[in-house]
Amino acid sequence: MWLLILLAALLFGCSEPEEPAFSATSSTDLWLVSQAKVDGKPALIRRNESARELAGKDGRKHQAGILIKLLDPNVAQLPGKDEADRLDAIERALADEFGAHGGTEALVLTSQGVRQYIFYTSDKDAVDGIVLRVQKRFPEHKLERYVTYDPKWRFYQDLSAGNPERR
Repeated sequence: MWLLILLAALLFGCSEPEEPAFSATSSTDLWLVSQAKVDGKPALIRRNESARELAGKDGRKHQAGILIKLLDPNVAQLPGKDEADRLDAIERALADEFGAHGGTEALVLTSQGVRQYIFYTSDKDAVDGIVLRVQKRFPEHKLERYVTYDPKWRFYQDLSAGNPERR
């Protein structure tokens, strides 16, 4: 597990992982880090493996994507340590907010200078309020959002099945 965290820390520009560099909806969730291609471009993917058992169940039929353009990406289009720390705080806030509405954090993608958080929720109407509350706490980053109907968690399943190419 620490090897995965160390790998993620190195990839995200962190010098050493004093604690896990990313949060999950639950502290017992298992996260895996992989490299892939999204729209034909290199990407880092963090996948909540513990969420696999929830895929397509419990009414979480809506995929909410939160996109944040990096303010100061490095040459690999990844965040440096300071920005990674700030993005981690944003992620924790989003996970807490979605968790309070029965949502589950499933994926985190970083590619082409953008960080994208994927949550699955049964309460699609809560997404705007969640994003507004988190945006107020972190005004330096612009949070963009979308919500799409994905009852079978197809996007999550595609990335989990070793099929990371997304067109």
